[in-house]
Amino acid sequence: MAMDEPKKAHTDWTHLPPDIEEISMWVSLHDGELKSCSSDRLGQSVELVFFVKHLLDDEEKEKKVSFSMRIDGVDSVRAVGHFLPLEKYEESMEASQEEQQRLKAEYYTKWREESLNWLDFEAALVTDPLQIRDASLVSNVGETTVRLGGFLDGEKFDDIYTDVFVRGKELSVSRSDGVDFSFDAFLELGRQYWDSIGD
Repeated sequence: MAMDEPKKAHTDWTHLPPDIEEISMWVSLHDGELKSCSSDRLGQSVELVFFVKHLLDDEEKEKKVSFSMRIDGVDSVRAVGHFLPLEKYEESMEASQEEQQRLKAEYYTKWREESLNWLDFEAALVTDPLQIRDASLVSNVGETTVRLGGFLDGEKFDDIYTDVFVRGKELSVSRSDGVDFSFDAFLELGRQYWDSIGD
């Protein structure tokens, strides 16, 4: 790249351009699990496999139908854990209730973000599937970035909130049972579910 050539602003949450619209995937992925993630570095792809119980009927649940999100042209992946100090918070029997609340609030300001090795993150999902609380994506000029937020909790992690980012060029969504499917259909399934329980 020439020295005077302007640097391209990537579609990513770290430096998200102000005019980019974030598309929420909460309706479809909230309370779902990221069961596995597989990368092909040479092929520049990442496949995320989700189990979302509330999007399935009884027969599909029995068959354990999963949803896959494939990102092609991947040029960036990262997983960031939010860790508290190694020392557990211990309540003081002598402190007043007000003081206890202050001390606890102070303790929880001491968390920090720590990057996780991507291959370690992928391997951890076998025993510690990501319990998804939030999900969204942004797209801009041939780039799409998926963001997942949830808790890793199992054999390797103890309830660690983790943000996951995958940036690539193209996104496609499919089902493990081979039913014709799309990203829009995935979101619509989620909307239908939340509408049904809101009635």
